[in-house]
Amino acid sequence: MKTLSLLLLGTVACSAQRYATDTQLANEAAVRAAADSGKAGTSGEGVTASAFRTALGLGGGQSPTWAGILNTPISGGTGSFTTLAAGGNTTLGASSANTITFTGRIASHVTPSSNNAYDLGTTGLRFKDAWLSGAVASATLGVSGASSLAGGITTPAATNLNITPGTTGFVDIMKPSQTGVRETVLRAKVSDGGNDAFAIYNGTIGDDRFVPAFGGAQFSTSASPAIIFKAVTDAANDTLTAPLMQFEAARTSSLVDPFNGTLSSIATRSLFRWLNGSVTVGEVSKDGQWALPSVSVSGTSTLGTTSVTSATFPPLESTRSTTSTTGIFGAMRLAISSTGDMTDGLGAQISFSGSDNGGSGFSWGAIGATRAGADNTGDLFFSTSSVGTAAEAMRVKANGNVLVGSATDAGTGKLQVSGAVAMTGGLRRGTTTFAARPSASSNPDLELIFTDALSPAVGSAVAGGGTKRVVAISNGTNYIITAIIIP
Repeated sequence: MKTLSLLLLGTVACSAQRYATDTQLANEAAVRAAADSGKAGTSGEGVTASAFRTALGLGGGQSPTWAGILNTPISGGTGSFTTLAAGGNTTLGASSANTITFTGRIASHVTPSSNNAYDLGTTGLRFKDAWLSGAVASATLGVSGASSLAGGITTPAATNLNITPGTTGFVDIMKPSQTGVRETVLRAKVSDGGNDAFAIYNGTIGDDRFVPAFGGAQFSTSASPAIIFKAVTDAANDTLTAPLMQFEAARTSSLVDPFNGTLSSIATRSLFRWLNGSVTVGEVSKDGQWALPSVSVSGTSTLGTTSVTSATFPPLESTRSTTSTTGIFGAMRLAISSTGDMTDGLGAQISFSGSDNGGSGFSWGAIGATRAGADNTGDLFFSTSSVGTAAEAMRVKANGNVLVGSATDAGTGKLQVSGAVAMTGGLRRGTTTFAARPSASSNPDLELIFTDALSPAVGSAVAGGGTKRVVAISNGTNYIITAIIIP
């Protein structure tokens, strides 16, 4: 059996079924075979293909042993094989300076010999495009530079998609600008939700501006809100007074990192605004003042220090709807809630005040009610202000007695006055059946009439003279006293 070691310098063409019959190729092979066997050979000698095969041990069905041929580099020219099979470990290229060109296609799996040990490309030599179909599974996938994911990213069921930027980096989503539309930067949906979606989009169609806007689009039902903002905690952290949800508006000192800049209060712009379509239906100023066209409250409402202003409409109007056409209904209630046991003097009031361009407010008066004798008994009072000092001017007692000034309830008399009483048109008590009363005026200043069914008068007396006259008419049992001041 022959042993052959070849150094292929030219072009070798062969296959398992076909051998070269080219005379020149045979001559070259014969020369190298002769040299390998220690015989002299000359290129160009006429060696037939049959003799060449016989010299190589290929005649008579013999098979040669190609010992050492796979360890001998093929250099220069091109080696062309119809079928090339390499057994054992195979190295292509003697160094990193060599290149390997594949003009055909790979028809099998490409699997590394060790897990997580080899790279595809380097930081300086990268592959250009990779066209993949199916899953890309990687414990860690590092992407340097811009990447295009036209088909999206899909994770297996019950697997999270985690995006972790560097310590000082962040996830930056850059949406190319469009003309005349509100660009949608991010949209979140569920597979069976149709067109229902949450979106972060540009709140303006203007060029060279981005107004961050959060939107909820819902088309599958009208039985639930289109968007919900919810903050939750557990029982262990539901102990202090910090709010669960907070909205902030502020100035910042940094344009590059605005949320880590120095924050300060805004000076002129309002804090919040509510719109119905394009119509403003509510706004909160920088000072926390609410501007609302109307307020409808169902149930108990608690307000702190609140100021409601309007230049066009009454700033506060309370309306109770009813289908009844008679009866009195409560349309507004003012109440005081005490944490202790109430006593007389605890009350609630409506205060009246005003201010001008000086900015200061002035109190003018109040109407209120206080506890009087029992928890379910109260007086109604009217208070006025004189040169900044408030004082009670009138009180209606629980029994209906009216006290004017500093009068105290004597227990009798529905009208009790402390101080002088001045009248225009006179004061008259009762009626009379007397035929006539002596009077120089049809409008006496004071007339006290005590009547019964007896008529006419049986006597009279006149006291005084000049411009003053007092007339007393009596029938012996009943009488009329008329005081007249003649102008």
